[in-house]
Amino acid sequence: MTAGPAAPLSGGKAAFWDNKIASWEASRYSLLSRCNPFSWTVLRRMGAARRLVREDFQHHQFVLDLGCGSGSLAQALLNDPSRSYLGIDFSRTAVEAARRRFRGHAERIRFEQLNVLEAPSLEAPLIVFLGLLDWLDESEMGLLFRKLKAENLCFSFTESESGLGGLLYGRYRRRADKAYGARNFKRAQIEAAAEAGGYRIGRMTRFSPLDPGRLATAYKI
Repeated sequence: MTAGPAAPLSGGKAAFWDNKIASWEASRYSLLSRCNPFSWTVLRRMGAARRLVREDFQHHQFVLDLGCGSGSLAQALLNDPSRSYLGIDFSRTAVEAARRRFRGHAERIRFEQLNVLEAPSLEAPLIVFLGLLDWLDESEMGLLFRKLKAENLCFSFTESESGLGGLLYGRYRRRADKAYGARNFKRAQIEAAAEAGGYRIGRMTRFSPLDPGRLATAYKI
């Protein structure tokens, strides 16, 4: 893994994201994203993940979204009243924003504040976690995979062996997140952690040679 343990923050990770989540999502999902040269990588992965949830995994009636932020993935289920969704985030600010955003659908689209690493287990037919691995170290990543109980997984991560795109992105992240650096992983690390949790990687998608991010799917062995 390329990055070492992050320096502790006053108030911890939850406080970090309480202060950061609104600006982070605005820089990637709103009109402000046009000013961020790396926003397209996140937008492409979110768009592809929504399509997977809506189409490829439409047989899963319940979706669990870890590190849900303000609920961007939940948009994929709005037009299917037969399906339900639970988004989990340890940022109170994110959960409150998500509840406001989907207050008209609260009977089937719900949000809870929780540190996923402290949950005894996390169970759903389909579990999604986009960007969450970027903020975990290798031991935490292994712990997360072991807690998951699902038929299918859909997740993203930033690959350390991604050439020029990864090099440029790494420099950007070091400048943007000085207090709490995100992590990159080798593909082999992801595959090993998934297998230790009882999952096999189905596919990993890279949307451009300059994109350091990967969107992956996995299934229970």
